[in-house]
Amino acid sequence: MNNNPSQAFYFFKGSGYCSEKTLSFEKISESKEPVRCEDWAILKNNGKVAVGRLRQSRRFISEWFIELLEGSVTYLSDFANFFAKRIKEYNGQWLVYTFLEKELSKELEKQLAQSNFGPYFTKIDSQLDLETFTKAIKNKFNSIYLERWLTSPLGGPFIEKNVEKWQELYQLECDTSDDIPDREGFCHPTFQEFINRFQLNQVSLETLFIAREKETIVGLTYAWIENKTTAGIYFTGVANNYRRRGIGSTLKIALAHYLKNQGFKKLITNNKQNNLPILKTNQKLGFKPYSRTYFYRRKIC
Repeated sequence: MNNNPSQAFYFFKGSGYCSEKTLSFEKISESKEPVRCEDWAILKNNGKVAVGRLRQSRRFISEWFIELLEGSVTYLSDFANFFAKRIKEYNGQWLVYTFLEKELSKELEKQLAQSNFGPYFTKIDSQLDLETFTKAIKNKFNSIYLERWLTSPLGGPFIEKNVEKWQELYQLECDTSDDIPDREGFCHPTFQEFINRFQLNQVSLETLFIAREKETIVGLTYAWIENKTTAGIYFTGVANNYRRRGIGSTLKIALAHYLKNQGFKKLITNNKQNNLPILKTNQKLGFKPYSRTYFYRRKIC
C-alpha cells in the first residue's frame, strides 16, 4: 500500500449488504461506527475520499470480489493491497475485479496490469426488446409439457408437502450448471440457499418455468427483477438426455411472453464469451449484445 502520510484507510466489518443505494456516500465517509455490510474500507488521500467493498463470491469459495463504490480505478491497487490481508484471514485465493465496458481501453488495461490484475474471462451482456417480441411458443415435444411452476400440478410455493419436487429442481440446476464452461472451483449453493433465492425475492418465483415429462422435471428457467421494466434471466438448464430439442429456447420464449404480459419492456442476460451454443441460441431468439462485463483477477499469495 502507498506509504503517503496524507493517505489513510478506515476499515469497517459487517455481515449484511451495503451499497451506494442503501447507504449514501456521505454517511459512509462520516460514519464512525461499523455498518451492517460486507467488509469495506474508506481511503482518504489528500482531501479525496474513495470507498471500496469486499465480498465473497456466491459460487466460488476461493474468490472474493472487490468493488470501488466511490473513486476511480487508480485506487484499485491501494484497495487490493489492503483487502489482500483480509482475504488471507478468510483463506481466499483470488481477488476479482469486474467492470462494464463496451470496449476495453488500453489505459484501463494498463492500470489493471499495474495493480497485478490479469484477464480472467469476459461475459457478453445482451438484451431482448419485449415490446417488439413476437416469437411464438411451439410445443413440439410430444410428451413434454412446458408450464409455469406456480400453475403446474407439480409446483407451488415451498411448503412441506412439495419438498421433494423442490429438491428435484435444485438437483437439476446443480447437474446442468456443471456443463457451463470454465467451472473449475465452482461451488454449488446448498439446498437452503437455493430456496432462499425465491423466499427472499432474490429471484422471482412468479417467473419460474419448467419442462416436465410426466412427473419428472427435465428443464427450468427463471429470472430476477431489476426494476419495473427490466428483468434478467438468472438460470436456464435442461437435463442432458433432453437437449438439442429446443426445450431451453422454448422455456426462454415462454418466460419472455410472461414478462411482456406483466408489463416488462426488457429482458437481459449475460453469458461467458466462450459459451458459444448459448450465445447463438440467444441471438436466434432476438437478444442483442449491448456491452461486455470484464472479469480480472489477482492471485493472493
